[in-house]
Amino acid sequence: MTGHGACCYNITEDPQAPVRRKISGHPVRATRKTAAIGKTGKTKAANIHDRILALLTHLGRPVSAYAILEELGGGTGTRVYPQSVYRALNALIERGLVHKLDSVNAFSVCTHPQQPHDGIHLICDDCGVAEEILDPRVTAMLNKDAESLHFQKRRQAIELHGICGNCRTA
Repeated sequence: MTGHGACCYNITEDPQAPVRRKISGHPVRATRKTAAIGKTGKTKAANIHDRILALLTHLGRPVSAYAILEELGGGTGTRVYPQSVYRALNALIERGLVHKLDSVNAFSVCTHPQQPHDGIHLICDDCGVAEEILDPRVTAMLNKDAESLHFQKRRQAIELHGICGNCRTA
């Protein structure tokens, strides 16, 4: 076997099934569930989800996946793999906690996670800040138009580019 998964074998989806790993050349037995739990008691997946969400919240602006990767790996001594970051971002998007801003290939924390909604973002081309707004009238109008054309919507993303109020007055 080659690649990232070369150190692991006999992994099943059963959380109690044995997992065999080689650590420092020695085989180690654990269950899939216990093998993924670190010192914090959280799974690695939950830990990276929390770290990404905290980072996006702290930065307060859209961030690319590779910038997230650099921030998570920098100074911790822990290797973070790109596929782990992308999986975590996809999970956070599915949970409605993060939005992907396609036009700038970046991710932003959702400011209204308690309300199911389609994101509408105003993105400043000068400073890169993105403001999220909710307008159910816009969503309803687009849904009605799509339905009248027998169009089945998978997702909706509205991104307006311009200059924010702070940059206009600076």
